[in-house]
Parts: sequence; structure tokens; C-alpha cells
Amino acid sequence: MAILGACATGCGCDPDGPCPQSPVVTAGELATFDRIPALGDLDFDAVIPAGDWDYWELRRTFGPASYEVVGGGGPVRKADLDSVTVVSFDSLVPERGFGSACLPGGCSRYFIAVRGDSIGVWASASAARAFLGSIDNGTEAALRVSIDDFRWGGDKDTGAVRTTPDGFELVVTKLVAFCDPVQTNRYWLRVAPDGTVIALAFEVWERADGACI
Repeated sequence: MAILGACATGCGCDPDGPCPQSPVVTAGELATFDRIPALGDLDFDAVIPAGDWDYWELRRTFGPASYEVVGGGGPVRKADLDSVTVVSFDSLVPERGFGSACLPGGCSRYFIAVRGDSIGVWASASAARAFLGSIDNGTEAALRVSIDDFRWGGDKDTGAVRTTPDGFELVVTKLVAFCDPVQTNRYWLRVAPDGTVIALAFEVWERADGACI
């Protein structure tokens, strides 16, 4: 599910797509959005992934033997899972996940879920999109765009979401250039229920010439 109509570095530019630059969203319009909580503070209970899983987690991995749990959910409490299965579940860490979650460091993320004694791992961006399935609320919309390395800050200027008749709209940022310049753009995105992401507009948000990450 590619990002369509985003005429900016790193976003699968469609030169014929709608992509006005500056301003992304006016202050008056931004008032109609809600602030997106930090990734670890999202309402993970609102997430209903594709597939009938008992319990799932979103993890941030720092290597083949190190991770932290960002959030999780499911109809079964982890404490109620089979203890032998939990040992396997807790020890399963892929070599690499999706995204670049700790720039300039080297961590990534993955989804892991359990049903009975079966364990599944979704460690690529395409797999993570499939795990989320349909996008039915603002939390799922935020998780969907985070798979593609969009990020958000602590205020609505750089992290906002609202529900629309045809899905969700978000104001988020993305690091699009890593060296001379280091550049972050701000985006106004639309996320459809099927997970398709369209960039409605973008603008340069931060730029540092002569610097590298």
C-alpha cells in the first residue's frame, strides 16, 4: 500500500498527484484535530488486528536478543496464556524489524502475536500493514503511518489526527534527508479504511545545512 501523491523525497513521489507545499494546515483547521499521544501512550485496546489472535505486542528491537514492549492487547491477558508458550513468545526476536525507530541509532519494530500455541511475527513493513488490517480508528491510523516512518511530536503542530467521512487525516512529520541537509518535512496525510495513505500536502518543517545524522 504505497503512499500516493506525495511529491517529496522518500515518499514514493507521484508527480501528477496533488501536493501543494506550505502551509500544510492552518491553525484554524488544526483546531478540528486531536493530538496524537506518544507511541507508547496510544490506546492499544482500540487496536483490533487482522486475524483471531489471543494476545499481541508491538515491540521495539535493538538487536537479535534485545527488545522492549511498546504496547499490546487482545482478548486474553498475557498472564492467562500457556506458560510454555509464553517462554517461546518472550524469546522470539527477529534480526530486523520495520522502520527506523531510534534515529540516529539502529532500532526497529515488529508485531508478534499468539493464538493457542501458535506464534506469528510481522517484521517487515508489508507484513505489519497486513497485521493491522482495516484502519478503523485514530490509533490504528497513527500506527499505520508509523510503519512508513512518519512520526509525531508532543503537540498538534506535529502530531494530530481527526476522523473524516472517508477515513482519517493526520498531521505528522518525516525525516526525508539525512545529510547536508538534514531535513524533516511536515505532512497532511489521509488514511483510508483499507490502509492506503495519501499525502494531501507537505512543507519543509526543519532543515540543517552542512549537517549529517
